[in-house]
Amino acid sequence: MQHSRGKSALVFCSTRKGAQEATQCLSQTAGSLGYSNPFMKSMQQYEHLREASLTCSDKQLQSCIVHGVGFIMVVFA
Repeated sequence: MQHSRGKSALVFCSTRKGAQEATQCLSQTAGSLGYSNPFMKSMQQYEHLREASLTCSDKQLQSCIVHGVGFIMVVFA
């Protein structure tokens, strides 16, 4: 949050586990801020993310999406 200055940010992690841990940590921080969550700009955005999270089969990722945090894995072969 300090480095993104209220804008979207990408965090690169070298492993899947690292990405999951970073996502969980950011999500918990954002969730603890309640309505001060810098990742949420409106209640409409929250509702959209809540609906989107329901389509995710990964329960851990699902709980993070509602706070505006997620991860993707890119594998280079």
